Amino acid sequence: MVTDESLKLLARRQPELLASTLRQHLGQTNMKTFDSDQVQQVLSQGITSCGRSNLWQEALEIFQLLIELEKPDVISYSALISSFRGQWQRAMQLFTEMLQARNEADVISFSAVISSCEKSSQWTQALHFFGLMREHRIPANVVSYSALISAAEKAGQWQLGLQVFSELDGHIKPDVISYSAAISACEKAGKWQLALLLFEDMPSSKIFPNIISLNAAIASCEKGHQWLLALHFLHCSRWTSMRPDVISYSSVLSACATQGQWRWALEVYGRMKGETLEMWLDVISCNVR
Repeated sequence: MVTDESLKLLARRQPELLASTLRQHLGQTNMKTFDSDQVQQVLSQGITSCGRSNLWQEALEIFQLLIELEKPDVISYSALISSFRGQWQRAMQLFTEMLQARNEADVISFSAVISSCEKSSQWTQALHFFGLMREHRIPANVVSYSALISAAEKAGQWQLGLQVFSELDGHIKPDVISYSAAISACEKAGKWQLALLLFEDMPSSKIFPNIISLNAAIASCEKGHQWLLALHFLHCSRWTSMRPDVISYSSVLSACATQGQWRWALEVYGRMKGETLEMWLDVISCNVR
C-alpha cells in the first residue's frame, strides 16, 4: 500500500519513480479524488529532487500530474524551471506559461529562469529577466545576483559582472558563489589586480574561499605573470580546509614555467604528484569502507 510517508520518501530518494507510482496507485481517472493539497506538496518535492539529479524529463512527467490535478503553483513552476539546466528556451517558455496561468512570479521563479539563462551562456536574456524582476518590484536575492554575475563572467562581460557585484554588495551580503563569479570575470578579462583584491576581501566579509575562487585567483596570477603570487596562494591553501586540485597545480606550474622559474615548477610538480597519490588513496580507502 502506498502511504503518505512512502510517497515523501520516494520523492526524496527515487523521484524518477514518483509519477509512475502515483499513476499506478491512483489511476488517471481518480486523480482529482485524492488529497490534492498533500499530493501537490509531494509532487513539488519530487520535481525539486529530479532537478537536483538532472532528471528534467522525469520532472516534466511529475509536473504533468500537477496539471491534471489543476494544482500547479509558483513553487512547482519554479522547481521545474530549475530542472531545465542549460535549456534556457524551455525555461523561458515555462516561465511565460506560468504568468499566463495567472501565477504571480516571485524571486524564486525569477532566479530559476535567470540561472537557466546563465547555464546556457545567455547573458542578455539573464539581464532581461533581471530587469523584468525590477519592473515587477520584486527585490533580487543573492541567488539571482550571483546568476547574473556568472552569466556576465561566461560572456566575458567583466565590467557588467563587477557592476552587478558592487550593487549586490550594497544591498545584500555576497556569498562565496557571487565572489567566485566576480573573481572569475576579472581573471578571464586579464584584470588580475582586481581579481586578487576581491579574493583578499573575502575574509573581511566573513566569506571563506572555496576551490573555485582559489583557482580563479591563481589563474589570474598566471595570466598576470605573477608566478610568486601564484605560489603564495597555493602555499596558503595548505593552512585552510581547501585542497588544491589539478587545476590549481596546473595554473601554478604554467605561471612558473612561462617565467623561467623551472626549479619552482619542478618542486610544484613533485608536490602535485604526491597530492594526486594521496587523493587516489583516499578514494580507495572510501571504497573499501
